[in-house]
Amino acid sequence: MTTTAISRALRHPGWSTAAWVLLSVAPVVYGWAILAALAGVLPARVALAAVGAGPVLCAVLLVRLALVLPHGACRGAGMLAMGSLAAGAALVVLAAVPHGWGARLLAVGFTVSTALCLLGLLMLPGTAPSWRIRLRRLLDGFGIGISVFYAAWLLVIVPLEGDGLGPSGPRALLAVLVWLIAAMALACTVLIAARAFRYRRAALACGAGVALVLLGQAVLVVLVLLHAAPAAQFAAAAGTVLGPALLFLGASRTGTRTDTSGVAQPSSIAGMPLLSVPVALAVVATVYHLATVGTFSAYSAGVAVLVVLTVAGREAFAVFDVRCYAAELAEQEARFRSIVAGSDDVTMVLDECLIVRWQSPAAARRFGLSDAEVLGRPFSALFHPEDAPSLAEQLRELLVDPPDARVLVSGRLRDGFGTWRFTESSATDHRNEPAVAGWWCICGMSARTGNSRIRSAG
Repeated sequence: MTTTAISRALRHPGWSTAAWVLLSVAPVVYGWAILAALAGVLPARVALAAVGAGPVLCAVLLVRLALVLPHGACRGAGMLAMGSLAAGAALVVLAAVPHGWGARLLAVGFTVSTALCLLGLLMLPGTAPSWRIRLRRLLDGFGIGISVFYAAWLLVIVPLEGDGLGPSGPRALLAVLVWLIAAMALACTVLIAARAFRYRRAALACGAGVALVLLGQAVLVVLVLLHAAPAAQFAAAAGTVLGPALLFLGASRTGTRTDTSGVAQPSSIAGMPLLSVPVALAVVATVYHLATVGTFSAYSAGVAVLVVLTVAGREAFAVFDVRCYAAELAEQEARFRSIVAGSDDVTMVLDECLIVRWQSPAAARRFGLSDAEVLGRPFSALFHPEDAPSLAEQLRELLVDPPDARVLVSGRLRDGFGTWRFTESSATDHRNEPAVAGWWCICGMSARTGNSRIRSAG
């Protein structure tokens, strides 16, 4: 009952109107708050709290949008709304916590916002249709992100410290954890958005919004730890305002017929080794660090262990994915064979050169044709010498200009007993389907006589 009441209240148009009005005046409020903070009239944290109201308002709009979208799209928009709300709430509450806890509060808000935003991206229509593909996207992103972070840590951050071991201490640990999460989350975001097979523009817009939100929060945590100037903190917080706006624009395009562009639907098995380059970069960074420094700090060793565990987990899941995919193929093949074996239709598969590569068991029952007599021979060679030239020419025309509809080809077919039978075959172009990769022909008896002919079946 409580959930229904809240849902009805959020559906009221007054929420949307109020949120849009507040968002329209928000830039003016932000501008005055930031100027007042830079002039020393207003504390910087109060100005950041004013900036945090923007993501909260965008979260209200996203919730309103989620209530009117279809089921699949509403879950993604709702999760993105919660991610935007977590980012904005951390900034709003920042003004009320002690100064020593500001970075920790922002780190907690960043972690919660990251988890919710990634779940929202995965739940958007067209990004990842099954749990296995969603898990693979996350494991690929984690592996890429942590490998790149590890390489950057050894090649850039550690040399900047000068002692060869890199930064240490509680503040450094918090910064390392935040940017480790940020690197993995950003890699996941790029993979999820780039590999969307439907509503791709919407996924790219939402991915850009998530990236802005995550980058803004991660940079802001480090700047607060370093007690950076307020101007730098305001610039970093801008990402938490622009990002939710992109989230709303992208989520509003999901689940509609206005944006159906994309790539082919992904299979349940990985198509390319995404981790090859990042892992190779991590190995090169390790060799370089051992050659120049010779030892690892606790942070470097910890990140190295995480790299190994992440890559091992991803490869273990890849093995499981391959086994599941093979089981699905075996099940589909068994189902197909059971259907074809019990059918009275004589079915043949022709390749690009119109050579018979497969025939159904019904060919032996109806025409007495064995595989040895048919497989590997041109389809036209099975017909009467008077019909074969014309039929071969007509089939070659099909290769040049394949029709959209089924095509009927008729002629006298020699059966396994030496008798010429008048047949009519329907041919369908399936060359773009990997499972067939050729022409699908169904042969049947015909009561008509005469030379072979071809016409569209409609």
